[in-house]
Amino acid sequence: LPRPAKVLVVSPGNEALKLALGTDAAKTLADVSFAEPAMLADKTHLDAAATGTYDLIIYDRCVPTVLPQANTLFIGNVPPVEGWKAGEKQSPPGGVAVIDVDRSHPLTQLLELGNIVIAEGFEVKFPQGGAVLVDAHIGPIMAIAPRQGFEDAALGFVLIGTNDKGERYANTDWTRFYSFPIFVQNVLEYLGGSGGSQAAPTVKPGSPITLRTTSPVERIRIKSPSGETTELQREGQAGFIYGNTESLGVYDVHEGSAQQPSQQFSVNLFDSRESNLTPLDTIHFGPTDVKAETKSSQSIRNELWKWLIAAGLVVLVFEWYVYNRRVYF
Repeated sequence: LPRPAKVLVVSPGNEALKLALGTDAAKTLADVSFAEPAMLADKTHLDAAATGTYDLIIYDRCVPTVLPQANTLFIGNVPPVEGWKAGEKQSPPGGVAVIDVDRSHPLTQLLELGNIVIAEGFEVKFPQGGAVLVDAHIGPIMAIAPRQGFEDAALGFVLIGTNDKGERYANTDWTRFYSFPIFVQNVLEYLGGSGGSQAAPTVKPGSPITLRTTSPVERIRIKSPSGETTELQREGQAGFIYGNTESLGVYDVHEGSAQQPSQQFSVNLFDSRESNLTPLDTIHFGPTDVKAETKSSQSIRNELWKWLIAAGLVVLVFEWYVYNRRVYF
């Protein structure tokens, strides 16, 4: 079964984000927990973030001192590493206008942001190797960049702001549009990894696979289809890299001293979608479900050429017989 991504949301309070992460679709993709920004200084949290306990951490209006061993999404801030920089906050008349969205990227596919209103935002400057996901007339307001084996994304505006009196206000009406829960689902699938290798992955023989555990353990045991067991120790990385994938079949992954496997992966020569020939009742295209239609009858082409050839052969045999009768009589 697919392993839900482990996601932590660090926020002083964001009902719109919490609502989008509480949908049925989001629950199937991730196991989401929430925490206050004060938790960032807690040693337990620092240890969990450093050992790769989470697949994704969303920082809403807060910044950690050290980036975790996980993918991250910063809302209203940028990652505290070299290359990332937040420009000056701007609140132009009429708000920040979105002028372009990279719809080819998994994070921003199916998004239409030309009709949203953003009261205040800032330009997001990202390190070399990154990419602009959303561009506005003040500059890029959303970008993503790689970091070792992870990726960091930054949003150049907050969803909920706080004025000088400590009163909260809505900085954008994006949360009222369908594109916002779609964006949250894209975040869970891409940065959370729910649509990638964690969802019961299939690899080709001889290809290495990176396994992330459901709990912070120092070792895992992998049982191959032939019954051979391999033990891997954590070596300062967020995941365990296993390369002995020569046997075809299903591999069981045991975390720590657990007797029952916590996850599985398979080694297969074929693509899972090509191998699955079962007719589907519903096909998912982003947020839209297309159901199959059942027809009581269907017209097909009848192959008549075989009968015509057979009739021709009968005529030829009859002519040959008649000809031979005339020769001998």
